[in-house]
Amino acid sequence: MERQFFKIFFLLVVVLMPPNFARAGVVFQTTFDDIANFSTVGDCGTWSGGVSQCGSAPAGFSNYYTPSGGSIGPIPGGLADHTGGTAKKAWMAYYPNAVYSGGSFLSKTLNTDYPELYARFYMRVDPNWYQATTGQGDSTAGSKVIRIDHFDRTGEAFQYFSGGYGAPIADMNLSANNTYYPNRALYTPAYRGDPQASFYQSIPGTYTDAIFGMPARDRHTDFPMYMSASGAYNAAGNWGDGAWHKYDFHVKMNTHSGNTWNADGVWQIWYDGVLVFNDTGIQWTAAGSDGYTGWNTIQMGGNANNPGGSFTSQWIAYDDLVVSTTAIPADYVIGASSDTTPPAAPTGLIVR
Repeated sequence: MERQFFKIFFLLVVVLMPPNFARAGVVFQTTFDDIANFSTVGDCGTWSGGVSQCGSAPAGFSNYYTPSGGSIGPIPGGLADHTGGTAKKAWMAYYPNAVYSGGSFLSKTLNTDYPELYARFYMRVDPNWYQATTGQGDSTAGSKVIRIDHFDRTGEAFQYFSGGYGAPIADMNLSANNTYYPNRALYTPAYRGDPQASFYQSIPGTYTDAIFGMPARDRHTDFPMYMSASGAYNAAGNWGDGAWHKYDFHVKMNTHSGNTWNADGVWQIWYDGVLVFNDTGIQWTAAGSDGYTGWNTIQMGGNANNPGGSFTSQWIAYDDLVVSTTAIPADYVIGASSDTTPPAAPTGLIVR
């Protein structure tokens, strides 16, 4: 009788306590709400002996860089975070009124290098991102959104190109119509391989659009791919409409055997649950790279390309960052007790 009782009790526990598949893979997450209000000043990104020398980064994070200001706190103007809470917090990267400038970074370097990572955050762009008084078109408004990379845990966490310590890098930009990304709309994913080059595209010394159209390409250099969406950046549903949008990312390192590096790496992006970028044939690492490494660093924020003019600094707010080694369920909520819904099937691929 006693054995039967415990058997029934065990079955009830299993049934009534659903498994939490998503949490098993989560390696970092934050709502920012429990982090003390924080303002970045200057550069805090130096590493030595595999240890961050930044003693003033906000709780849970590794480094920050901010020539133009960044903060964790309530969103400007009393706006709510993505959950609707006006008293809740987010990370704000600020950008000054300059035609081109470095913006704020907030960086997390994990303790382990992973062959595959998923990341998610919600993002809202300052409703006044585009300043009509400057006389420039909306396509000039652009900014780095995220970098996912392998960082050597030495030197400067925010130094890139051939002299940098982070490679390969998967990144994404908002729209820009300038020397780097001419005549493109809305999303601009880019690759930087390892060993890393000192230019954005695979034509040394140029920023031309000659390689658009996806011919055979050198995956070991920076290589943007462009995606299109309908309407201006601030049209309803697009990134600059003043609303919160959900961004999901997936990176997977390419495999290798001896000195043979295979073109089977992955870089995928979902926008509000819709797969908008899907490349599954990437050779992130090549001969001459720093060995075969994994992903370990997530950086939010970065460069800006603002129209310039007489206006206050603009901002991008990031909320509810989750980093996982497994796919993040579509309705995953940080801190919820039963985040078990499997990811929704991606739909509506938009790729150019």
